[in-house]
Amino acid sequence: MRKPLAAIGIASALTGLLALATPASAAPGGTTSGQPGGAPITAATCEWVVTWPSAGVYELPTRMDPALKVKNSGDRVGGGYCMEHYNTSELEWYVSVSCSCASDGIGWMRRNALRPA
Repeated sequence: MRKPLAAIGIASALTGLLALATPASAAPGGTTSGQPGGAPITAATCEWVVTWPSAGVYELPTRMDPALKVKNSGDRVGGGYCMEHYNTSELEWYVSVSCSCASDGIGWMRRNALRPA
């Protein structure tokens, strides 16, 4: 009787550890931080190149408001902010970029539109 109970205990412990593991599809920063109300995380790089034909720069990490500016394929973007944020309602990662058009100087772009410079 003791051996089956011990096996159940070990299986439960392993299941708990697996639940804490970061999924392979997590952000480049190695975390899925940025949940609702969560703070942005440090990005793997601060300099990016736009890969889409055009990509919007937003005031906040969301597409709820119109883009402040549009960047084109090949444009270099970034700055000293180096932050990423996961928008759970859009299922999108955003990275911070320097943008004089933003009220705080920090714009946000969808990470899928960029590659590290």
